Amino acid sequence: MNPQSNNHNSQGIPSNEESEYLGFENISEAIAENPDGFRRQRNKKKRGKRVLLVIFIVLVSLIVLLLATVVVLHAIGKKQMLDYDNTKVDLSSEIKDIGAADEEDGKVIKYGGDTYRLNENITTILCMGIDSEDRVSSGYGANGQSDANFLLTVDTSSGKINAIAINRDTMVDVNVYSDSGFFAGAEKQQLCLAFANGDGKEQSCENMKKCVSSIFYGIPVNSYIAIDLEAIGILNDLVGGVTVNPPQSFNTSVYNFEEGKPVTLNTAEKAEAFVRWRDVTVLESNLDRMQRQKVFLKAFAAAAIDKTVNNLTFPLTLYSAINDYNINDLNAAKITFLTSCVIKGRSKVNLEFLNIEGDVKQGEQYAEFYPDETKLFELILKVFYIKDEAKQEGPF
Repeated sequence: MNPQSNNHNSQGIPSNEESEYLGFENISEAIAENPDGFRRQRNKKKRGKRVLLVIFIVLVSLIVLLLATVVVLHAIGKKQMLDYDNTKVDLSSEIKDIGAADEEDGKVIKYGGDTYRLNENITTILCMGIDSEDRVSSGYGANGQSDANFLLTVDTSSGKINAIAINRDTMVDVNVYSDSGFFAGAEKQQLCLAFANGDGKEQSCENMKKCVSSIFYGIPVNSYIAIDLEAIGILNDLVGGVTVNPPQSFNTSVYNFEEGKPVTLNTAEKAEAFVRWRDVTVLESNLDRMQRQKVFLKAFAAAAIDKTVNNLTFPLTLYSAINDYNINDLNAAKITFLTSCVIKGRSKVNLEFLNIEGDVKQGEQYAEFYPDETKLFELILKVFYIKDEAKQEGPF
């Protein structure tokens, strides 16, 4: 057996094959030309290979770490966003009078000859638009009102999203506090005042969550985000502006919008005017504004989703951009989980805008909105429940 079959001689000099690889025709030529230089060149090649191997190992490790982080964040976010352990749905007496019955703390509802079960794959996010430019608390009862309110529901199994518009003037039991922050009881007030009747921060948001959950018979609100008006322009600019079709004509002090005539909201000020303006002398002016808000959100959501499909980190970009203009209980885990549920394997996102029907009445001082209880109940069944497959007849 040839002991030099490993392509090196006893002095560690490469064989003709390796010498040719290093640019020489044979060993003799390599040694005769520059023995020390030959060895340095051979060692340099070996060091280069070791460096490449180290770089490859580091890159693989980083990829594995990134994937592991995403998996962990997804798991944490799922646990935080899908918590139904203490859920209790309480049907109103009016709904029970029309033949609805609940079982298992409202997780099972019988209505119209059908049985519905609570879909525990659904998570909810309360989105609030606050008419305040200052995040410094002004004292209990004076922290701005929640003028725009949407309850986002995300079916984490199908990716279906519903955005339910909730009238700011909806009458609901609101927790009120003294000037020093002590709980003073509950009063029937407009929903928008639930934010003002708090500390202007987390407590105000929790107050809103409680009220919105009560409107939906106890369906839990899993997360919230309250955004100041200044953030409207920032979000609009991040998606490159949006084009909207005004549902009605109106004029602000600066801008004129014509019904049915598409207009591009290419500045922050223009987007803010479209979303916020209303004629306070008209009783139902908030209904018109809610229509415009839905139009804006549809256009914005389409643009944001398009960017997210191409870049899964875009929601985090939006989140970071409005960090100084919002209060929320979202985190990287929740955002990672929600993004993966909505985007995974889909080129288009299934998004539907809904609203609560009802009547606007003149109160002692301000407009008051009262939901149509039957239609609200059927909306809740449609969004939050799944009909038993055994029998498919019913209102839906």
